[in-house]
Amino acid sequence: MKLFVDQIRVFKYSLIFALLFFISYSSNSQITFEVPFLNDTIQFSGTLTLPDTNTKHPLIILVTGSGAQTKDEEVFGFKVFKVLSDSLVKYGFGVYRYDDRGTGKSKGKFGVCNTLDFAEDANSALTELKKNKYVDTKNIGMLGHSEGGIIAPIVANKSPNSLKFIILMAGPTMNGNLLLREQMAAIFRSEKMNEEDMKLAKDAQAYSLDYCVGKMSLDSVKSLLMKIGEIQISKMDSAAKSSIKDPNKYLTKTIEAQLKQLESPWMKKFLILEPKDYLSKICDVKILALFGEKDTQVPAEFNLKYLIEFLSDYHMDEVCKGYHLSYKTIKDANHLFQKSNTGSPNEYGKLEKNFCDDFIKEIINWYNLEVKTK
Repeated sequence: MKLFVDQIRVFKYSLIFALLFFISYSSNSQITFEVPFLNDTIQFSGTLTLPDTNTKHPLIILVTGSGAQTKDEEVFGFKVFKVLSDSLVKYGFGVYRYDDRGTGKSKGKFGVCNTLDFAEDANSALTELKKNKYVDTKNIGMLGHSEGGIIAPIVANKSPNSLKFIILMAGPTMNGNLLLREQMAAIFRSEKMNEEDMKLAKDAQAYSLDYCVGKMSLDSVKSLLMKIGEIQISKMDSAAKSSIKDPNKYLTKTIEAQLKQLESPWMKKFLILEPKDYLSKICDVKILALFGEKDTQVPAEFNLKYLIEFLSDYHMDEVCKGYHLSYKTIKDANHLFQKSNTGSPNEYGKLEKNFCDDFIKEIINWYNLEVKTK
């Protein structure tokens, strides 16, 4: 009799444990698969996260911003894409994120490539995911953050009829030459730099960018940057000045290093690449452009203005009856869509490692209204 009672007790507690496990699992359920893909001979590592495997799911492919990034797109401890993936899966989406080439577990070399190469990578990921049995192939979207917001429209051009929607998360709408000038000014304003120092830095940037796009010779840019550098050193405090033993040698080395960065394949393409050239050729793909009110890297005011002018200039509603682009600026959001005070990159690591409340809501509301019901 005692054995029978003990068995009942064990069964009862096992049932309670199983029930608690089921509740925990069902409220936070996530199923993860490693899904690699190839671009030519380069092997990429990626992760597909699903709410469940009971049915096919709408899919969002995440594309990182500039610089070599892993699939989490971690910035100052904030795993932007991991948090984004977890948030979107809760709303029934499958989410795919991958390590950039030469980063994490992905092969290949990052530094020799430009934006168009990265678009080929994203397009290869799309091709692979279209074969996945858990993906609703009629309901695939791509979300690009920052430079990824340039890449997503390029992919839509490369693979027509493959993407149903695109989300541009702080995606630039102007070429890099214009963007970097606006970016520097916005960052300096957010950090309250004095006007004199700001003018020197902006002049140095302008000369460097002019050189990079072929508007200035190497000798001319070095001469101008040397003069600015000498002024900047003269404004340093005595301790900083004394640490520079040979100002001429120091400036020469610094200027050469800066110009070398501008001569990278990525920078040369980024400066002249026009996002509108790709946005203007997309038909029957729903597009959402989200900007952060306090974003200093892709300043909302200038990029949104440029986007509205593009829509007007190209008469997109007449060119393509199926063209639909929505845009929204998220209050207090920085470039990572954190709730911010100044928007300066120097602030990123000090903020809560999560998104503004309105960010995810805006995506879901737009999707339900413009994509799911159409």
